[in-house]
Amino acid sequence: MPDNKHDSRQSSQPDDSMASSFREAMRTVSHVTTSVCIMLLCGGIGYGLDQYFDTRILGFFGFAGGAFLGIRYLIARTSGHSDEEPGERPSNPSADRP
Repeated sequence: MPDNKHDSRQSSQPDDSMASSFREAMRTVSHVTTSVCIMLLCGGIGYGLDQYFDTRILGFFGFAGGAFLGIRYLIARTSGHSDEEPGERPSNPSADRP
């Protein structure tokens, strides 16, 4: 009968706290990457409009607007209310009382 103390399956599994912290780090990287993509996408749209209309300021406004939206997204996602969509306000439980 094999000894259960030295089961190889138990030693190959990572510690739960280590897996949890890695998962949280990857979630943070995902949020930052999404925020940067929002900034670049809006800046790219502004640049494209600059090329189309032969102007030079829309790229700046596109990137500035993208920076605002990207930072707003990042704050909304990392503020601890991860189950809510960005821009949603938390419900007030005291308002439901008579």
